[in-house]
Amino acid sequence: MSERLIIVAADAGYVDSITAMAERLTVLACDVYAVGDDEKRRAVHLLVSDENRQAVLDYLQSVLGSAEDWRITILPVEATVPRPEEVPSEERKESKRTSGESREELYDDVAQNARLDRNFLIFVALSTLVAAIGLIENNVAVVIGAMLIAPLLGPNLAFALGVALGDRTLMGRALGTNGAGLAFTLAICFLLGLVWPFDRASDELMARTDVGFDGIALALASGAAAALSLTAGLSSSLVGVMVAVALLPPAATMGLMAGAG
Repeated sequence: MSERLIIVAADAGYVDSITAMAERLTVLACDVYAVGDDEKRRAVHLLVSDENRQAVLDYLQSVLGSAEDWRITILPVEATVPRPEEVPSEERKESKRTSGESREELYDDVAQNARLDRNFLIFVALSTLVAAIGLIENNVAVVIGAMLIAPLLGPNLAFALGVALGDRTLMGRALGTNGAGLAFTLAICFLLGLVWPFDRASDELMARTDVGFDGIALALASGAAAALSLTAGLSSSLVGVMVAVALLPPAATMGLMAGAG
């Protein structure tokens, strides 16, 4: 079982509601602290398991939404001693069984990976150069190497989450980052196609000009694996390779072919 420490800083008048919720949702631990010398504010520390974390966060936001000055902070817990006791299944009344990260944690993780910054563009440029060399030299191992460093998973996940939550700001940011990355790839490969003579009939290049049901299956499988790895809190590095398979080589091929006329 994985726990999180949820720290709630709010007006002291909300403490009774929060502690009552903690007992109702069988929170593992609930402690109330004073905030400095301010008698009107309190900090409530809630040790929460995976299964009721989202229910706790939803309740807190619904109660504190009308307050003027409040903050919820979520921290990962490496270990706690003594270990909290497992709550018997018959006592789990209102909590819904969940796993992985909450919506708030997912949003924070995904939004960070959708930023268009210098590091993103550098990784796009490096992966594009490696992919172009692999395509021109007809070397599949080099093409696979390019996919390992391509940062294209982040903005795609951000767009998918934005659609699911109806967050137009996140959707727009993700589309802008994704579009900038693909445009940068096309521009680099276009310039390479202008100055670098190559065999336009090589197997690696021709493989990226054929659209079939296998490409659709690859896209669906990549998206499903990305969603599962994200919500379950698992590593998404291999999923990023799958997404790069679907995007980077075809974009690089398009730029090379355009540059070569």
